[in-house]
Amino acid sequence: MSTEHGPFEQVYDAHAVGIYRFIYARVGNRPDAEDLTAQVFVRAVEQLEQLRALEYGHRLRVVETDLVSVGVDTPADLDRVRGLAQALVK
Repeated sequence: MSTEHGPFEQVYDAHAVGIYRFIYARVGNRPDAEDLTAQVFVRAVEQLEQLRALEYGHRLRVVETDLVSVGVDTPADLDRVRGLAQALVK
């Protein structure tokens, strides 16, 4: 088993703690900070996959639907969702 890390693991190792601390300072609780930190890296992987697909000549398509959803990928998104939820409760 190799103990060497690939490029993505190196980026994760170098930045995960700092990203977590930044998010924790914004949201103020550990579970949300952990979830949002993970989502940052999930989104990064998704973006890399899209870039690789484009590099290999695949076309990406965006499909519009009538489904309503709210994505939470950043602390700003979480703040926005909390505001929307509070508005619905009132």
